Amino acid sequence: MARRNIRVSDLTGEPIKKRHDIVTVVVHRHPSLQEGAVIMEAALDELVGIDSEQLAVIELWFANGQEVMLNIKADAFNSLATTSPMAELLAKAQKRKRWYIALERKAHRALSRKDVIGLPRST
Repeated sequence: MARRNIRVSDLTGEPIKKRHDIVTVVVHRHPSLQEGAVIMEAALDELVGIDSEQLAVIELWFANGQEVMLNIKADAFNSLATTSPMAELLAKAQKRKRWYIALERKAHRALSRKDVIGLPRST
């Protein structure tokens, strides 16, 4: 007796014929997602329409300590710039290495918690 495993796409239910065509999709946030992240499998050719070049990934750090990471269409992000084109604003913005951003995030978190420093939060 032989046993055969067939991998199928969670998106379409279609068999994924080649092992190297399997893509793991991790969904962190979605309006229909109740809690936590989920993992699905899909075929590489099913994800062709996703163009990471057309997305902007941004983080928002609010004064109350809340942090939000967003993936939005680059065009929508670009439309927020009203004084100059977004490309111009990005070229002029302060450049930061990843490790430096991590330090700034840590400092932001500390400053947003008045119990850490003993100072009142700014509003």
